[in-house]
Amino acid sequence: MKDDITENVWCSIKNGQDNILLDCAYRPPNSSNLTNRSINVLLAEASKLVTLNRFTTVIICGDFNYPAIKWSKNGYPEIFPHDQESSFFVDNVIDCFLNQMVVEHTFHVSDGCTTNTLDLILTTCENRVTNIVNKPPLGGLNRGHTVLSWMFMTINNSAKVFDSRSFNFFRGDFNLFMNNLKSIDWESSLKTKMLIIAMSFS
Repeated sequence: MKDDITENVWCSIKNGQDNILLDCAYRPPNSSNLTNRSINVLLAEASKLVTLNRFTTVIICGDFNYPAIKWSKNGYPEIFPHDQESSFFVDNVIDCFLNQMVVEHTFHVSDGCTTNTLDLILTTCENRVTNIVNKPPLGGLNRGHTVLSWMFMTINNSAKVFDSRSFNFFRGDFNLFMNNLKSIDWESSLKTKMLIIAMSFS
């Protein structure tokens, strides 16, 4: 994922068959239409890579600086005051089948209140992002973004390998088995084991 216009850092995390595409993004306030379009194109390309099974999921997180977008736990987010670039971004997120997971405010102001949800977590697998926590702000005491922490559940690919081999019991040396069993002093062996069992229950 290459782009000379937007501020993005992309990487992939391989865990068994789980191949995660991860992006940390920053959109400056009052970005140009060119920057906004480039961000939307990158979101679409990342989502397409998941559709093509190049990756199992994508996580895009960062500061997008869209204060007009009021994200909600349920339903379509509101845009107030309405602006076209915010609307394009929301439509693109929905068209790319991305889920925006952050609903609490993430911008901290001097009076201790938080306003606006500027920092987002976008993913194609909403059920795998859990325990989102807003932590103390990063930046000055007067104004700053809260630090977001969350957990992401990876796919457990542990499975037993199927062994199609079968044993040919007709080729067994049963006379050898019988002689080995006869050579064991079963009476003394079983007495010792019975004694140990009896002691463990006494």
